[in-house]
Amino acid sequence: MSEINHPEFNGERFATWLARWPEGPRLDFKSEVLKVDDEAKQFNFFRHLIAFANVARRTGKRCWIVFGIGNDEKTGKRIVLDVKRQYPGRNKPKGWDNPQVSVHDLQTDGVEKIYTDLARDWIEPLPAFGLRYGEYDGKFVSYLEIAPQDGSKPYCLKRNYVPEQCYKGDVFVRLGSSTIKVPPEEVEFLLPACKIAYLTRQDWQSIVQHAKFESEAFAQRLQTFPLYDNTTKKPVFDVILDALEAREQVIALVGGSGEGKTTVMNALVWELARRVNIEGIRDFFGDSKGDKFYSVAEDLEVVPAALVPIKVELRKAFENVQVFEREILKSMLGSVPDDKTLEHYWRIPGSRWALLLDGMDEIVNFDEFAAKLKTWLGQLPKNVQVVLSSRPYALNEATYKQIQIARLSNDQIQELIRQRLIAQETENTIGKWQEIIDFLQAEPEMFEVLRKPRAIDAFLEAWQGRSTALLADSDKMPVRQTIASAEAYQPSSEQPAEIAGMAISTEELTAEGETGFVQVPNEQMPDSPKEEVADTDSPLPTAIYLQKITVYLYTEEHKRHKIGTVNEIWDEMEDAQKALQEVAWQENWQTLTFDKDQMREKLRKWNEYIGFVCRTDKLREYRYLSWYFQSFCAAWFAFEFLTGEEEKILRHINQRREIPITAQVLTFLNQLREANNRTPIILSTGG
Repeated sequence: MSEINHPEFNGERFATWLARWPEGPRLDFKSEVLKVDDEAKQFNFFRHLIAFANVARRTGKRCWIVFGIGNDEKTGKRIVLDVKRQYPGRNKPKGWDNPQVSVHDLQTDGVEKIYTDLARDWIEPLPAFGLRYGEYDGKFVSYLEIAPQDGSKPYCLKRNYVPEQCYKGDVFVRLGSSTIKVPPEEVEFLLPACKIAYLTRQDWQSIVQHAKFESEAFAQRLQTFPLYDNTTKKPVFDVILDALEAREQVIALVGGSGEGKTTVMNALVWELARRVNIEGIRDFFGDSKGDKFYSVAEDLEVVPAALVPIKVELRKAFENVQVFEREILKSMLGSVPDDKTLEHYWRIPGSRWALLLDGMDEIVNFDEFAAKLKTWLGQLPKNVQVVLSSRPYALNEATYKQIQIARLSNDQIQELIRQRLIAQETENTIGKWQEIIDFLQAEPEMFEVLRKPRAIDAFLEAWQGRSTALLADSDKMPVRQTIASAEAYQPSSEQPAEIAGMAISTEELTAEGETGFVQVPNEQMPDSPKEEVADTDSPLPTAIYLQKITVYLYTEEHKRHKIGTVNEIWDEMEDAQKALQEVAWQENWQTLTFDKDQMREKLRKWNEYIGFVCRTDKLREYRYLSWYFQSFCAAWFAFEFLTGEEEKILRHINQRREIPITAQVLTFLNQLREANNRTPIILSTGG
């Protein structure tokens, strides 16, 4: 480095300015050191210095006024000019021609001090700026470097200058390569980087890309198979967009487990991100890109005109609001900045945000954090709109605008099955779809179990895997252990018709009022383990599909609630499953409802989360998904937990023989027994 260079002179930066940087909000080129030897020149210089100081204050980045770069008159190209002998004041500084005085003293006293002393008279507060100088390409050049400071108010004139109708308190800022005055009513928008984040176009692009991550497939899925609002019967996607357009502050997308909330939320993120026209906004603060010039501070910001989405999955614990806000920042930026909070982004003048919170009910410590979250939502600024997804029980008394996903109709169920089969690119899609439709039409009550997309996924998994497994090795093995290895079992057509139903002759009851228990001879079931069943396209027994759907839904719920150890959760899930079955078995089968005390609260909540039971209008009352499903749960309990207690099963069923669903319970029970190599239970007329 040359001995005459200032210690902070940056020759590489100077070369970059010369080669590539245009004049703009942070940079201005002057061919010579600017004179301030009269009031007019002083005003002209210090309004520019005010403007650059305000840009530095807003962006948190340094700005420069460069002396010694001009344009060649013939080529128009930039050239370097020597400014070593130039000074800004009216009189030549003392010692200017004395070779004994160092360049450093001359530049400090004869240039920098002149600007600084006059700035104290013209600018309030005094900006942090200094002179840097040195040799570049054999020429002596210099520049003023204006550092960012986080003052409580923008830099402004400290005195009047009537010839230009500028007065004490006037604020200036850069727009492109020009300096403009900020109207008094807009000064409040010129905030420092310590109070609001500064984002360039590239920064906004990154935020939008974070939001869009892994969302496109959901948007395509919702486009081909729209879900509907339960109230308006319009596509739920459009209803949410309309509510956002109407400036609703908090919108709750309500639906049960597996009904498509996450699909809608991701599709919404994709659509909102698609609407953000990044190419149409400025590159940086004060950029004059485009034909239209602006004259207010708010319009100098780099801000998309559309809502900017932020997607956050809530399936975790949050100790407090600060931790929650850091999670939002991480979802928005990819990392959490050390010097910025969420509020810095909300405050960006002109910005509008759409915060999409998926899975409010799945917050791990929901009971502890829910009240804090609802308070936080109520305190958001008006430029932040929220769409949150939740199962209904988590909202309680919340007054948010609620949009409820409608359960699938029969036609929608059939169409979604068709689309799922097409997406899997399997052979003979139409033929397989028709087989499923024939099965469902023969068992129309199954539609009630399939009224949400996740249940359809479970059903298709069971349907397509039905021909690839072994029969159970033992007729003592319960369903939970054998279904995975007995998927292809088909009932024999040689078995008597009574197996599928119930035949009770009240005229031949025993004296005790009970029927006898008869086991059908099991001639087709040798003692040795079964061979693999030949592939067939025949459906499994209906009870097996119901069992597979139920287990699938428990498994998916387990994946979404990764709390504690895996074994702890599985133990709770198994207990919840047993409670679901046991209450159904113990009920009198004349009602779908049960008192909440019949099922432990924690287990009841698991079943409520998944959608197997739900609250009724009565305070203590819950009910099952449907009569059909309740019948299956009762049969499942008898099969799995009353093995070897057939007489007990008979008494229980016989006591309810006149109740309509009893026949269905027995049908399901025998289907489960047959699929596991057990003889069916037949209610007969003899002992």
